[in-house]
Amino acid sequence: MEFHDVNYLYKSLDEVKDHLDALPFNNNVFVRMKTFSCLGHWALFEAQRPLYRIWPEYVDMFSKTRLDNIPLDMFKMPFPAWTILFPKDTYFVRPFLEVKYLKVYDFGNDFIPILKGIDVGIHHIIIEMTVNDRRTPNSDDMVLLNDLEVKQYLVDNPTATIQQAIDHQMSAGVHAIDPSYGELAVYATELLDTMIRIICSISFVATGGYRFIAPDILNADMARWLEAQKKGDTKRMAELEQRAHKRRKSKSYTIGKSHTIRLPNLSSGSSDTTGSGRELVNSHQRGAHFHVYHTGKGRTERTVKFIPPIVVRDDLPPKPSATPVHQFS
Repeated sequence: MEFHDVNYLYKSLDEVKDHLDALPFNNNVFVRMKTFSCLGHWALFEAQRPLYRIWPEYVDMFSKTRLDNIPLDMFKMPFPAWTILFPKDTYFVRPFLEVKYLKVYDFGNDFIPILKGIDVGIHHIIIEMTVNDRRTPNSDDMVLLNDLEVKQYLVDNPTATIQQAIDHQMSAGVHAIDPSYGELAVYATELLDTMIRIICSISFVATGGYRFIAPDILNADMARWLEAQKKGDTKRMAELEQRAHKRRKSKSYTIGKSHTIRLPNLSSGSSDTTGSGRELVNSHQRGAHFHVYHTGKGRTERTVKFIPPIVVRDDLPPKPSATPVHQFS
């Protein structure tokens, strides 16, 4: 599987700081976004440039994963700044628009003193969407920035769900991608819902201990890492992971490389009927989603778990008019 290469724009943290010092300090939109980009790369270098490579099946699954019932206050990113790297020839809404990678920056109160007077509100998440217009041979990549006031929305709407926040962002014109990019900006804006959904999905599973996310280990150390994993030797696993991080100058992870999803099947029994009580006559797929579980003493602790897609009654024929469902095997 071939993945795109990431352009970090700056070679070192010192170069980022020099560029930031050269920027004027005002609320001009261009200066504001350049400042966000500089600070984002600053955070990337400090976090050892965390990177998640996501395989096509998981791009497809996460882009459709439901987030309807997840409270917004449970959303937490795995790093203050990180990158999602897509495989080549992965398409989303328009065939000529290729999204190569996303850089995601979470600016909280810790960043406000660094901004030197730039107004960032209470809490912002900046998405840098690097895209390529495939209609133009040898076209240069474009970086489209989008500013999401996720935590500000939470302050105004304390009981909001993630899906409600996404819907709000998509309907708020002030959050649209710079229209000067023309037609490409229109299509990229349409992709925002999908990109935010992927970001949220990876954020939840990255800290959940799921086996389909694995750290990238040096080839020479892979057998040792697998043996340590088998023995439950987390200290040895961490040592080998850190060795790879130092060699590659990046904390890199892969989602789905050697662990594809097998769709469980709900056969005849409790799922023989629809919600209206009618007997099922066709098989269908119950989509992937996240579910909040209440645990602990008095069930006061909340945790989010990923529920993969499930095939309901694969012994029945699919709907004749249904679009073929991608199978994870």
